[in-house]
Amino acid sequence: MKHLLLIAIFFTGFATFAQNCTDFKTGTFKYTAAEMKGITIVRTATSQAETQDKTGATVSGPIEWISDCEYVMTCKKVTLKDMEHMLNKQIKVKITKTDGKKYTCTATMEGMEFDMEIIKTAD
Repeated sequence: MKHLLLIAIFFTGFATFAQNCTDFKTGTFKYTAAEMKGITIVRTATSQAETQDKTGATVSGPIEWISDCEYVMTCKKVTLKDMEHMLNKQIKVKITKTDGKKYTCTATMEGMEFDMEIIKTAD
């Protein structure tokens, strides 16, 4: 009986840390942080585009899911000349928490790390 209780506690604790990232692999999203408001993310199974709503400036490229909650995007297209420094750069994104229509993630690019919250606005 004691072993069953320990096993139940183990699996309950493990389930608490597991994230359901499936709902966030495709769709339309928005950043929640004030400095990122006005940017729309459109993600398909194989690509992602981030567009600044007011200017139409876009960064886009293919994505590769490396686990259920991690993907890598390679910037292959930018629409503004001052964004060309991002071409061929990789951004690794790890979803760290999910909550309904929102998720928290850490994005890493060239040694810089950013934590952000994103909300899904459409499938």
